[in-house]
Amino acid sequence: MSQAEFEALGELVIGAIQQIMKTDFKMQEIWLPETADALAPKVNVFVSDDFLTNTERCLILIQGTGSVRAG
Repeated sequence: MSQAEFEALGELVIGAIQQIMKTDFKMQEIWLPETADALAPKVNVFVSDDFLTNTERCLILIQGTGSVRAG
């Protein structure tokens, strides 16, 4: 498997996992920073549906980079 094929496979896995996070676990995807600048660097963050109202607990998962950033 070439590096390009490995990276393409990684992108497919990332997409599948992030879709599961949104559909099965009802997480919301937020892009930060929230800016209209299309060229500004952004990162997607996934939060629970009660993120803004749950004052009892918070779990933070910090993802890696490259093929391990699925969530």
